[in-house]
Amino acid sequence: VGDLLVGTAQLAGTGLAHTVIRVQGRYLTLARGTAAVDISFTHDGENRRFLIVRPATAYAGAPVLLMLHGNGGTAENQANISYVADLVAATGSWAVLPDALDGTWNQDPGHSNGIDDVGFLAAVIEILTNNFEVDPQHIAISGLSNGAFMAERFACERSDLISAAALVAGTMNTN
Repeated sequence: VGDLLVGTAQLAGTGLAHTVIRVQGRYLTLARGTAAVDISFTHDGENRRFLIVRPATAYAGAPVLLMLHGNGGTAENQANISYVADLVAATGSWAVLPDALDGTWNQDPGHSNGIDDVGFLAAVIEILTNNFEVDPQHIAISGLSNGAFMAERFACERSDLISAAALVAGTMNTN
């Protein structure tokens, strides 16, 4: 994994139930007791990024939920529409939200656009397990729509890296 850039953690405020912050010009709602970290790196010659929403005080061995946005979405959009910061605050788990290039995942191996999203997601997991103290045995993946198809593809091709998969608004692919 090349050129790992880790942004400064932004913490939610303590006085309100939710705080709105900006990450790379996009709005993100955090729940009290959570923080967000933006991470980018080079994969296959492309600058790729993902967002972590975690407890403000992170602890070793936290489970991870990878959440893939739908077509045209962003990491921040997926975090906001799913209220994932509330889940993080309640459970102590980490939500990791990767961004697809140009907002679309390369989810269909039969009609590939040449972008290695399976490799990108595997690299995200490698970064999490090598640089943060997450539990590698408790990494799940979920996706919405186009992200659901990508989560399905990843679960089929790299089941060795995840413990569970959940598809939202996505059907089984016939390929």
